[in-house]
Amino acid sequence: PEYGRLSGVDLEKIRLGATVDLSGYEKDNPRDFTLFKRCRLAELKRGIFVKTEWGNVRPSWHLQCAAMGMKYLGESFDFHVSSRDLLFPLNENENAIALALSGKPLARYWLHCEGVYEDGHKVGGPHGPRMTVDELLDRGVTGREIRFWLLSTHYRKPLSYSEEKLALARKSLARLDRFAKALADHRGGKPLGDLDQILYDLKTSFQAALDDDLSISAALSSVFNLVKRINAAFTTASIDEKGCEKVLEALHRVNDVINVFDFAGRVPDSRVDFLIKERAEARAAHDFKKADAIRQRLADMGVTVRDPKAAKE
Repeated sequence: PEYGRLSGVDLEKIRLGATVDLSGYEKDNPRDFTLFKRCRLAELKRGIFVKTEWGNVRPSWHLQCAAMGMKYLGESFDFHVSSRDLLFPLNENENAIALALSGKPLARYWLHCEGVYEDGHKVGGPHGPRMTVDELLDRGVTGREIRFWLLSTHYRKPLSYSEEKLALARKSLARLDRFAKALADHRGGKPLGDLDQILYDLKTSFQAALDDDLSISAALSSVFNLVKRINAAFTTASIDEKGCEKVLEALHRVNDVINVFDFAGRVPDSRVDFLIKERAEARAAHDFKKADAIRQRLADMGVTVRDPKAAKE
């Protein structure tokens, strides 16, 4: 009796042979679906069959999915993730099988993702190109870049693939990397008065975005808003080392969810402290040639130096 509730399909509008594929079988009702299919000769030769009282058969896709889910995750589990084009009839049929067996829905929450498209064609579709993560990695795209590109669009919206989209992901990650590095390398400065409020804003806006049907674009916007506000503090030397540590701690918590930051190699080095101090002394003595040479040494070590802007008179 609950059939159709998951997908919201109007069962009265299902037409035999049009809305539902007959799959080579005569149906008493267009809403009927296959549990077992008679094996073809090629499948029999390969041993892909199960002996039953109805002959040598193989389970339908609906039955396979329901059986695997219930075997490994239990009669009813928390999340079922699928493509939107599989909501009906596949997911509806999986759920019907589970309800018939246990009286429980197969999953408490169903998340249906849109597809990836290139030049208007769905990747992996009948007219679209094939694409795998391994193929992208072979092209020189990093795992982080792929992840950020996938995260950049809401899961229920079509995701567009292009070299330009990957380049944007690469540019955004480079900005985040520079920011994390600047936080780890920063020395001096004064305490930022409203830092606690800034970090509170990050936490609440990030969490609120994810609570709103995983609105990942809004969640990432809250991160980049933090980057903008702290970068402004860098330019006026209005954030100190302790404040930078608090920002890094907040970003680590965010990264537990999005996993796009690269915090590797951010351990403070005593040589860095010495060189930064020596450069500051050289600048104070107007020995800019020495200061520039030290800046280059720090750059070779992977350390970016930010000088505060001179105060306007």
